Amino acid sequence: MSYQYLTIDVDGEEVHVSAAEKPTLAEMQEIVGGNIQLVQCLYEGERKSMIVNEDGKLQGLDVNHKATYMYGDLRGVTGDFVVGRAIVFKDFELD
Repeated sequence: MSYQYLTIDVDGEEVHVSAAEKPTLAEMQEIVGGNIQLVQCLYEGERKSMIVNEDGKLQGLDVNHKATYMYGDLRGVTGDFVVGRAIVFKDFELD
């Protein structure tokens, strides 16, 4: 089985990843630059899990407009936003 996910940088660049195993906690923390928080978003019209930096706003990370748009799509208009690099799971969930 292959696990598909993508990372979204604050500049909007997407990196699509196909891996033999789900990313570990340490790998996810490295990608987002700190402790992780699980939120929901819309990706290609489907509800998906997104991993963000739990303390990113406190750390002053830059707004991730593409990830914020995906996060906001699920909730309608909100004042909340995503900062830093985000991970979107395309075809799996965390255990």
